Amino acid sequence: DIPRVFTVLGEDMTKMKSALALLLTTRGIPMLYYGTEIGLTGAGGAFGEGGRVDFPGGFPGDPSNQFQKQERTGVAAELHDFVQRLATYRKGSAALTVGKLTQFVPRNGVYVYFRRAGSETVMVVFNGNEQAVTLDDLSPYREFLQGYEAATELTRDNKRVSLAALPLAGKETRVLILDKK
Repeated sequence: DIPRVFTVLGEDMTKMKSALALLLTTRGIPMLYYGTEIGLTGAGGAFGEGGRVDFPGGFPGDPSNQFQKQERTGVAAELHDFVQRLATYRKGSAALTVGKLTQFVPRNGVYVYFRRAGSETVMVVFNGNEQAVTLDDLSPYREFLQGYEAATELTRDNKRVSLAALPLAGKETRVLILDKK
């Protein structure tokens, strides 16, 4: 038994979202341990009992029911919405489920990869640095960005963003659905 990921990441929301974004956009079938989507924490004990807690809700005497959207607040609501947005997109995305993965050698602590299938292209940008950076030299990715000027930001509430310069907080991952519009 191992500690829960949110505990290992020091309950840092940016790092947690990055971990989830990488898990849900790379090759393979993602697996989330129950409660990860609401930020359950815990570690320790002879057999990892600190991480083994009941999911809040659905059991007699539970003070909250995290199965119900209206009862999720704070961290639980934010993480659940984030996971739901990425997982829902992934479910209908050929690029993320069967698409080709092309990775680039990290430059200045920034790791970029693309997932492509047919006309769908998803760009994933991870800032491995503790400090914020701006990805403004897109020349290494020219082949994948031809014809694209903007993207839909899956990790930031589906907002449209320009590809000219992408600011990233320390340890942040951004998932961009490239758009020719």
